Amino acid sequence: MVFRRAVAYKLSGPLDQRTLDSLRTSLDLTPTGRLADDWDEIFGEREAERDGVRVEFSLSRDESRGGWEVNLSVDGQADPTALEPFESEITSAAAAAGLTVESVLRPS
Repeated sequence: MVFRRAVAYKLSGPLDQRTLDSLRTSLDLTPTGRLADDWDEIFGEREAERDGVRVEFSLSRDESRGGWEVNLSVDGQADPTALEPFESEITSAAAAAGLTVESVLRPS
């Protein structure tokens, strides 16, 4: 499988352990990386499938902006409407962690 990034959610809010734990739990991510390690960039990942659409979630921190980024990558081609349930998970997880969706980026 070759995943390509379909959308990136830039989230603003605290870069702390409580927020990280909340995002990992809400998005059901497999924990990776340590927040205290400056070299670690990816802090959680998960593959999921719904209605034949395979996606991968990844969570990283954006030190330069002072926030988090959740990337949603898709295996193959997918109608953007097929991604809506997965994107809903991201916005719900952000709200549960007390984060704000700063921007949503979609590659052209």
